[in-house]
Amino acid sequence: MALTSRLAIEVDSRSAQQKVDDLRRGLQALNDAGLRTGPIISGAGNAINGAGQNARSATAQVQGLERQVKSLGSAAAGIAGPLAAAFSAKAFYDAAEAYSTLTNRMKLVTDGAGELAAAQKAVFAISQSSYQPLNATAELYQRIATNQKELKLTGEGVAGVVGTISKTLAISGASAASANAALIQLGQAFASGTLRGEELNSVMEQAPALAQAIAAGMGKTVGELRTLGAAGLLTADSVVKALQAQRIAVDQLFDKTAV
Repeated sequence: MALTSRLAIEVDSRSAQQKVDDLRRGLQALNDAGLRTGPIISGAGNAINGAGQNARSATAQVQGLERQVKSLGSAAAGIAGPLAAAFSAKAFYDAAEAYSTLTNRMKLVTDGAGELAAAQKAVFAISQSSYQPLNATAELYQRIATNQKELKLTGEGVAGVVGTISKTLAISGASAASANAALIQLGQAFASGTLRGEELNSVMEQAPALAQAIAAGMGKTVGELRTLGAAGLLTADSVVKALQAQRIAVDQLFDKTAV
């Protein structure tokens, strides 16, 4: 009986220490992204040092860190809050990494803290409301925003186009893997300036509602998209205009199909 109890305590201690390790890495990712989490990271270090003593002590340390996470400042409002609400050490670490990646991507296409915060908030909201992968959504936003001057788009305009694209993926009922692939391929098309070849095939096969929206916005059929793509006529500018023309129609359809 004593041996069983000892083993249980050791297992719980290792589990608690793993949670602290995950927390520390997650908090460091948030710190790297620009959030002030230094005191909490120090607390994680102290928890790690004491985690091996006994399971109860280590677990108490983890719970204390969880409470501290919930007190992150307003710099993370709208992002860190939901992360803490759905808290688990591993999930928090993964989400913190995603947030760090999001921040780094947005820094490349924004000027100043105000624009950065607006872009972060927009991408996070789009990802959540349309049930699409955060990293892929951020990459697509970055690709379009890189050329927003040529496309004559404001920050809100970029968010609007990305939002419409993301909603068509939800309407298509694409799996997480398919949606992620379609977003990445479309982002590459925007980077090159033309939707054609492999990128067009990916959109038509994995996101039929997106292909339909582009075609309808151009006054064409879906079948004609391949011909237009082969001729180099599906430029980034024409695709953006087509999607903007279909925004209301996509919104209405999304409202009917969203879960």
